[in-house]
Amino acid sequence: MKDQGLEDIFITGYRGIDGEHHLQMELLDAFVRAVADGRDRGTIDEILDRLIDYTKMHFSSEQLLMRLYQYPRFQDHLEDHDQTIERLQALREAHAAGDRTLALETADVLSEALRAHIHSSDRALGHFLVRLGVGPG
Repeated sequence: MKDQGLEDIFITGYRGIDGEHHLQMELLDAFVRAVADGRDRGTIDEILDRLIDYTKMHFSSEQLLMRLYQYPRFQDHLEDHDQTIERLQALREAHAAGDRTLALETADVLSEALRAHIHSSDRALGHFLVRLGVGPG
């Protein structure tokens, strides 16, 4: 996975969302490290479960904000979230199959997709919320 500074990729303009992105990416990085280091299956499963649960919570949080403030690009953003959930399922399947190489490749694809989503869709949402004067910018 490419290491890009938080200053560059995670600044949406809305601190709550940025903080959630930071933790989300830390969990994904922890999964990659655990797989790469050959940690036991139970440990990796636990990290992956946390990543999936946290991502779903984060998406619910964003979707609540989008509904509450009538975000005009809600449907497109929701479709991005659905694609990410599919990528997380692919990651779970790769790990369940016991294929470390495939799991690491799938994690890399997921990381790049998340970074692109954060940089574009989430940044647009953050700027929308800040322009409305919602929450901590």
